[in-house]
Amino acid sequence: MGKHKDLSEFDKDQIVMARRLGQSISKTAALVGCSRSAVVSIYQKWRHEYQNWTTEQWKKVAWSDESRFLLHHVDGRVRLRLLPGEHMAPGCTMGRRPAGGGRVTIIGLHRPSK
Repeated sequence: MGKHKDLSEFDKDQIVMARRLGQSISKTAALVGCSRSAVVSIYQKWRHEYQNWTTEQWKKVAWSDESRFLLHHVDGRVRLRLLPGEHMAPGCTMGRRPAGGGRVTIIGLHRPSK
């Protein structure tokens, strides 16, 4: 399992966001693939550093988001949404496309006005 020092900034950000959204320590550790103690340590460090920031300090932060859309879902992932009690029937699945497919990536940046 990943230790605190082995985690990327992205992984650390995922830990902070999952915990801020109310995810349990165990589920957060499983999501990122690290130990529970790493989750606790990273989140405590983040809280200590930012919990007393003022509104003016937060206004200086630029918030970004990135979304990726596949036109033909050729990345090898299978996406299913099943209702409770439903099971996937082999006759209801679709094979892979041999090639092709497009991708659109949208990157947005939000910064509060001055």
